[in-house]
Amino acid sequence: MENIHYGRNPGGRIILYNVALLNHLVSVGGDVTDRSHQQAIAQWLADRPENQPQTRGRKRAH
Repeated sequence: MENIHYGRNPGGRIILYNVALLNHLVSVGGDVTDRSHQQAIAQWLADRPENQPQTRGRKRAH
């Protein structure tokens, strides 16, 4: 599934693979609809930086 198992760099010329999810997909026999694989996808999406809660307040000065 594009943007889950693989994606492209911003220029679109290079394909980037999600090795962890592809290995999990192989372990469930290639069944994308497998419940444990769907849970692995959900966990991967939840761990993405853009899905993390925003902290309130000002950024710290370095």
